[in-house]
Amino acid sequence: MFKSEFKISKHNLLSKKDSKKLKKKLEKQLDKKSIKKIFKRYQDKLFNNKVARSKIRIYGTEDTPLFVDSTGK
Repeated sequence: MFKSEFKISKHNLLSKKDSKKLKKKLEKQLDKKSIKKIFKRYQDKLFNNKVARSKIRIYGTEDTPLFVDSTGK
């Protein structure tokens, strides 16, 4: 699927403050009910992964990506 393998440069657990900010931003863009369900289920298990040599951030659990931010904001 990809031309070459990509590497994760940072793998951090999201703080509650960052998790709330992300939830608010996603609720503006997507369905509020589904976002609330996701955040309720994975409340303390969300990670922020930064792809090496790019602005891309992948939010998800240990094994499952949930959201991808290509802007780096």
